[in-house]
Amino acid sequence: MATVHQEGSMAKPRPVTNVQVHVVADDRNGTLNYRLAPGDPPAGQFVKGDRLIEVPHSTDLFKLHFHMIDRDSSRKLVFNPAMPICAHDGSSCPTSGGIKTKQFEQDGAVHTKKLTIVNFNSAKGPVTFSLFFNDENSGNPVDPFDPIVDNGGGGGPSIFLER
Repeated sequence: MATVHQEGSMAKPRPVTNVQVHVVADDRNGTLNYRLAPGDPPAGQFVKGDRLIEVPHSTDLFKLHFHMIDRDSSRKLVFNPAMPICAHDGSSCPTSGGIKTKQFEQDGAVHTKKLTIVNFNSAKGPVTFSLFFNDENSGNPVDPFDPIVDNGGGGGPSIFLER
């Protein structure tokens, strides 16, 4: 478990809220589509539709654990290990460049079916991001998924993780 501190040696650790999010891939109609779904009952308070995660005003740090669920797809998908996510502040979906917001940080290595992102929730407003996947068999990229996190803010600036 990561410990999160404000800058400065005497700062108190921030509470961490873990949010399990399923990324469901479905191509039964001939087109690859994605949607978000709560990964467990507590995640239902954050996952608010097919593409939206709402984070309340809070000093908590939010760990978003994305799990690829592809049982309704003829294509088996994995996170793109070279570029699993691109993110930035604002409302347009990024297509490249990695994480370009101080609100997100990738936590640990990319696993084939799992990606964890730390959401610092330091400012109110949307963070748009794209999740990138490859076909597990061919290794070729497939269409990305573009959900949004709507942060409530309250997390504060200048934080870092100790691993």
